[in-house]
Amino acid sequence: MLSDATEGASSSSSFTPRWNSEYKFIHEVVEEISVKVLRRTYLHVAKHPVGIQRRQGCVEELLGVGENDVRMIGIWGTGGIGKTTLAKAIYNSNADKFEGSCFIENVRENSTMLGGLVQLQQSFLFEILGKKTLEVANVDRGINVIKERMRDKKVLLILDDVNQLDQLNILAGGCDWFGSGSRIIITTRDKRLLDVHQVHSIYPVQELDFGEALELFSWNAFKRNAPFNDYMQLAECAVYNAQRLPLALTILGSHLCGRSTDQWQAALESYKRVPNKDIQDILKISYDALEYSVKEVFLHITCFFKGKKLDYVKQMLECCDLDPVIGIELLKEKALLTIGKTDGFQIMMHDLIEELGKEIVRQESPTEPGKRSRLWFHEDVYHVLTENTGTEQVKGIMIQFPQPEEICLSDKCFSKMKNLKFFINCNATLSGDVDYLPNELRFIDWPRCHLQSLPFNSNRKKLVVLNMPNSLIRQLGEGFKNMQNLKFIHLGGCKYLTRTPDFSGIPSLESLDLSFCTQLVEVHPSVGVLSKLVSLSLLRCSNLENFPRRLNLKSIEVINLQSCRKLENFSEIEGKMDKLRSLYLDGTAIKELPLSIRYLSGLEILHLDNCESLTNLPCSIFELQNLGVLSLSRCSNLFSFPSRMNSEDSSSAGPLPLLLSTDHRTLDNTCGPAVSPCNSLSPLGVLNLSRLNFVSLPEWISKCSNLLRLDLSCCKRLREISELPPKITWLSVAGCESLERFSKLSNLLEHNDLQSLVWIDLSHCHRLRDNLCYDSTMMDNVVQKNQVLPCMKFGVLLPGSKVPQRFKSVTLNRGYFPKDYYTYTTSVELPPPSKWENTRLALCAVVETREDESVPGGMFVSIFINNEQRKVFEKHISFPGGLSADHVWLHYFTLSGIAYDKMDPIAVKWKVFISRGSLKSCGICLDDEKDEDQWLPSTSLSLEKLNPRKRKHIQDDEKDDEEWLSST
Repeated sequence: MLSDATEGASSSSSFTPRWNSEYKFIHEVVEEISVKVLRRTYLHVAKHPVGIQRRQGCVEELLGVGENDVRMIGIWGTGGIGKTTLAKAIYNSNADKFEGSCFIENVRENSTMLGGLVQLQQSFLFEILGKKTLEVANVDRGINVIKERMRDKKVLLILDDVNQLDQLNILAGGCDWFGSGSRIIITTRDKRLLDVHQVHSIYPVQELDFGEALELFSWNAFKRNAPFNDYMQLAECAVYNAQRLPLALTILGSHLCGRSTDQWQAALESYKRVPNKDIQDILKISYDALEYSVKEVFLHITCFFKGKKLDYVKQMLECCDLDPVIGIELLKEKALLTIGKTDGFQIMMHDLIEELGKEIVRQESPTEPGKRSRLWFHEDVYHVLTENTGTEQVKGIMIQFPQPEEICLSDKCFSKMKNLKFFINCNATLSGDVDYLPNELRFIDWPRCHLQSLPFNSNRKKLVVLNMPNSLIRQLGEGFKNMQNLKFIHLGGCKYLTRTPDFSGIPSLESLDLSFCTQLVEVHPSVGVLSKLVSLSLLRCSNLENFPRRLNLKSIEVINLQSCRKLENFSEIEGKMDKLRSLYLDGTAIKELPLSIRYLSGLEILHLDNCESLTNLPCSIFELQNLGVLSLSRCSNLFSFPSRMNSEDSSSAGPLPLLLSTDHRTLDNTCGPAVSPCNSLSPLGVLNLSRLNFVSLPEWISKCSNLLRLDLSCCKRLREISELPPKITWLSVAGCESLERFSKLSNLLEHNDLQSLVWIDLSHCHRLRDNLCYDSTMMDNVVQKNQVLPCMKFGVLLPGSKVPQRFKSVTLNRGYFPKDYYTYTTSVELPPPSKWENTRLALCAVVETREDESVPGGMFVSIFINNEQRKVFEKHISFPGGLSADHVWLHYFTLSGIAYDKMDPIAVKWKVFISRGSLKSCGICLDDEKDEDQWLPSTSLSLEKLNPRKRKHIQDDEKDDEEWLSST
């Protein structure tokens, strides 16, 4: 599959914009909190869990939950009989009775992957301890860590589909590894494995009884719990032939669903010719009934793509001239595969079905792998490539070794494989010179290729995808002049590539990714006229100087030129490019944008952060009617906005006041009448002007009627904010150390009018605080008096060190921990749900930071009810680097929007994760607008500090613009 580097480049080429460095911290903490919740999330058992309850009762007797001894229980049976389904049901019923619980699926399959045993150990530790950063170097170290960390914990561990003794030895070597009351459940097809491991309590899973089998079959064949009268005898015959095996019943029922009685009769007659004991042959009957093209889809998936993401599989199948939509849907209908609902919609199928497909391919040539249609087993692949035994029968090759291995290719190793359609190298190092690649190739996935040029001849018309990241390629060669079907070129990280070829012979190209090609100097002008190009990424091509002077890309949606630091000019736009949505020019050396930017009428996101040479913007920027995000952070030489619209030449455009002139005074607009830019920029929802050098906020910004988020953080010379747009919901002036006057804040304090504000960051604004004389108590009073607050939420971060007096609070006396982040947790009782409609929860935290800590930090607060099973609130608060005093965080939200179950404990637990600082005190309060007195919890407030979790480093990261906008 694609290499890690490609994923990095691809994530960039999908052009996810990012913001500030603290968001790397957010991502890590969100993951940790999510895991804590997900660990207690129920597992999906089965669509039709027929017969589960009876079997579960038998296993529950063996478990004896509540007894203090440690027990290992085996669930043993043939494939497809329901072992995993039963284990999931047991997990759901018992997980909350243990200190920690973990269900490890597919142990057999996962252990065969590179580093699989270590990954299984780490997954176990992470699920129980929630420590993603706890690294296990090797299996021996993992054994010691598991024994050390589990010996005092009461855990429920389920190991699903174990087939080797070493899997048990490294995950659950003995009962003495675990604390009193622990239960370890092992599902396996191999009873001897349980005997050797001294697992004496074994539940042998039997076939369903006839009534259960008929019911399960009926759900799949008739979508009801019993057959129709006309089908009763036929259904009973089908159940008999399926041997009451749940998987076979599901597949056969799906296969026969919707067919006439005559069709059923014909199908069942064919079943009678199959030996009853051979379940695989029963499953093969469903395969035999497929059309040829659907069989091809099935075999491709079973041999190569089980567990892969749906979009990737569709792309592969399309490259092979197959219809993935119809093929996959038909296979779903026949219960030969399913689509996972998480993690990119993965293609899933049962092991028995996977084995069926692979065995069909093996039987094409039992003794000669080179005569089979598909090669996936590493020994077969190695033999065929090194011995040059491939033939015209080979359609696809995937190289995936248990451990990375080198294969020395001969120059003619592909010469006999005339019909090879795709070649995928997952982890092998392929050396040697290859002078021929088959003309039938549609998909080449060859990371870290050692070839310096590609052996493409002039007849390369069928290639669709070329994915060769981090390769040694120096030139792409003449073969690129006639690739009419090539749609995707991904060559990210090819550090020796200096120039691109003429792409005019690739009219179908949709995606060109040359990210991280650090020696790339020139992009051929032909790239600028590719009519079907959708995405173009040259991210961090740090030596790029020559980019097409003219662009006429009718289909382009995203262009990423971030960190092309030698690029001084951006292209003229010729014709309408109204499909371009995102343009990233961050960190380039461009001095100005062309007037022709007006033709980017569909542009929604424009990033110009850290463009230090940029001195002005063209007047035509105000013609971008769909621009929603404009980011100009760190543009240190940007001194003015244009003032006029509809100007055909730059000479008629005057400056609109924005930034400081050389004598540090605000520029005046002396260029005559002008149309307000905000009449044109009315869609603007996000504006980032952080770290700029202006003294006062320009008046035109207040007229941006739809502006929701405004970032003015670290504008160290900003002294005054006179007026803000009416719909502003999110505002940061963090680090504006010269700010003295702020009309909206003054109005807020004087009239208790929050208007539309949801969040305001006033951290490090000490002059403003001294001028307006506000503190946490005053801000809390404003919120209490606000008439509309029960219907909304509000938060603020401001200098201070005291929790408002009305809060029930607790104080900690502890030092500062600059390299750690800590977790604090506290619980409080809630009022009865009947009072929630008019009740809001108020939270407060006092945070201590340190001035000499230059790296930004942050705090992440989450609120849970029902013993952390449901998260009802989360909020991240960032701290600018160099924060020099204590700060108070206040946040308010209503309880009326919280869904609750009658069985929920009426208590709330809130957790604070903090980085680059420490928590000094915290408080909580509940307000009822109909009661004069606040409702305070009857129990005393206590705070528990969990163990610190080390963070090795904090990398610069930026938050996605859309997320930034949508999180208001």
